[in-house]
Amino acid sequence: MNKKVTITGICLLGIFSLLAVRIGYLQLVRGEKLSEDAANQRWTEVLNQGNRGNITDRHFFSMTNAGEQWLAVVTPAEVENNDALYRQLAPFCSWTASEFQQKLAKNQIFTVPLTEEPDFSVTEGLETVVTNKRYDFNSPASHLLGYCNGGEGVSGLEAAYDTVLAMGGGISVGAVTDASGKIITDLSSHESPEQERNLRLTIDATLQNVIEETGKKEIPQGAAVLLDLHTSDILAMASFPDFDQSDISKAVSSSDGSMVNRALCAYDAGSVFKIIVAAAALEHGEDLGWYTCNGSVSVGDMSVSGYHHIAHGDLTLPEAFAKSCNCYFITLGQKLGAEKILDMAEKFGIGTPYHLFKNSGEQKDSAGEKEDYFEGELANLSIGQGQVMLTPLRVAEFSAIVASGGIRHKVNLVHSVTDGNQKTIKKISSFKQERVISKETAEFLKSMMVMTTLSGTAQTLSLDSIGGAGCKTGTAQTGWSEGETTKVHSWITGFFPAEHPKYALCIFVENGENNGISASHVFEKIIKKIKK
Repeated sequence: MNKKVTITGICLLGIFSLLAVRIGYLQLVRGEKLSEDAANQRWTEVLNQGNRGNITDRHFFSMTNAGEQWLAVVTPAEVENNDALYRQLAPFCSWTASEFQQKLAKNQIFTVPLTEEPDFSVTEGLETVVTNKRYDFNSPASHLLGYCNGGEGVSGLEAAYDTVLAMGGGISVGAVTDASGKIITDLSSHESPEQERNLRLTIDATLQNVIEETGKKEIPQGAAVLLDLHTSDILAMASFPDFDQSDISKAVSSSDGSMVNRALCAYDAGSVFKIIVAAAALEHGEDLGWYTCNGSVSVGDMSVSGYHHIAHGDLTLPEAFAKSCNCYFITLGQKLGAEKILDMAEKFGIGTPYHLFKNSGEQKDSAGEKEDYFEGELANLSIGQGQVMLTPLRVAEFSAIVASGGIRHKVNLVHSVTDGNQKTIKKISSFKQERVISKETAEFLKSMMVMTTLSGTAQTLSLDSIGGAGCKTGTAQTGWSEGETTKVHSWITGFFPAEHPKYALCIFVENGENNGISASHVFEKIIKKIKK
């Protein structure tokens, strides 16, 4: 027994001795050469598309993943015949021979975007891979996301958060190469989700798609904004027409203003501003009691006609609001005075920018200054004409404030920076709220907005199937001519369902009145799709 143990020990000692000798040889004799060889081999990244962070919706659904993109990976050190290789690629790419040769001359691995799935065989110096395409013509929220050029954000959130997104998508595709650039191993990917830096928005991609699909069919030029009533977070924001982020040259040369985010542009407001005037009247206890509208009203030495010279007869504030009686509100405005109306406009946020993100293109809205208002101008202010210029986002917020009981919340678009494991790295959004009108005033306004859908300017809408809604419509005369007619915008802002509201929605149609496009009917179509 002891003899066997001794033999085993001797064998093990011999094995360890051989290993020690081998290790010593590698370290002392071959160490310098092995270090040199290792230094001459390096990981070479060939795709940088995967190294830009995603922009996701509130549920982490990627809004910057438009499907597959085929790429040819060319390794100049392995190419045997430059011309032959280009002839192989030419049917599947948009590069010219000159562009291809210039890339080859740099003697660095590069990629060639392919227009379709290739059917050529892999040759020396050429491999194909599939990666994610960031955009195509169906990509959502183009005006918010913006676009990239050469992997760098140029506009929208891509530009505003370029530093964050450029930190990487946590995926590196490449291969080990030697000092000459020759690939030693097959292409492979390294994934590091914890290294990803993505941008999470408050947008709901499903609701964004509903609004975009409807808007593209119904709104030639205009915008739509959907807010979460309890937080005023932006759930969807769309501008029409939109643009193709994968074909910027076409958008830039277009004359339709497709790259302008109309949701953040200030337009003549019209009767949607009556929400502000009514709120001021209720908060200050000003009321006309019973008022008789005969189709015109005296302002100083002038006689001002109501819209389309309609005589509404005897009515009170709720009926005047629901029927959008200009004569009533002009008279009410004279009684209130500009200061009370403008103070209420300020409480509702008018004149205070949102700062959704850097260089968002947001225009400053305004209701004018107190010293600007004499009798005639005060009449315009009372019905949202003249100097009153509002953005669709602001008008959507009117409904959110009313339906949330008079509370104004901070409007958010960007929620946070996250990693690939959906872990929050940095919180961007914040929850802030302030009371701007009393709960009683808000409830009264809310009832008048519901009344508008039952017996007022929106009574043609069929909303029972979604639990009803409350809204305020508006037509805004701009003073700008298009041909022989003056441009008249079509507006609607509202909340739904009527009893326990969840959403606030604004629809704006540029020159909709003259083009026969009603913002109200677009409003109806959208909320019915949302409630399905």
